[in-house]
Amino acid sequence: MNPDDTRRARWRRYWDKHSRTYDREMQLMDRWLFRDTRSWICGQVTGEVLEVAIGTGLNLPHYPADIALTGMELSPAMLDVAGSSALLRTGQWLLERASVPIGGEHFLRRPIEHVRAAGLKIERHDRFALGMVERLTARKAAA
Repeated sequence: MNPDDTRRARWRRYWDKHSRTYDREMQLMDRWLFRDTRSWICGQVTGEVLEVAIGTGLNLPHYPADIALTGMELSPAMLDVAGSSALLRTGQWLLERASVPIGGEHFLRRPIEHVRAAGLKIERHDRFALGMVERLTARKAAA
């Protein structure tokens, strides 16, 4: 197994283990740090949407009903929770399992340059919670 595969397997085990308690832990983070980010970002989407690292599906209730959503998640256990939630709420979400390379988890990430480098058009950009959290919306440029 190469080092990338080993690291990915370690992260998958970590998120699988935390899938049962993730929603409860995120309630506190949402209240104190992320605030309205779920409704802020999800309320802006239209058309076909890809959510990378959909986790347990906490964003699902915040999406408009008329979008086509594909969710990707590294952890099968997290996606199982998301899939159950999606079917209970709407019956129309498409969730896919996929392995996504990740570079670690921390709150001081600055994703904007990575988004630009991927060729996406940034529509809105915001920093909040004492400048610690960056949130942005971006779209794939029309072909």
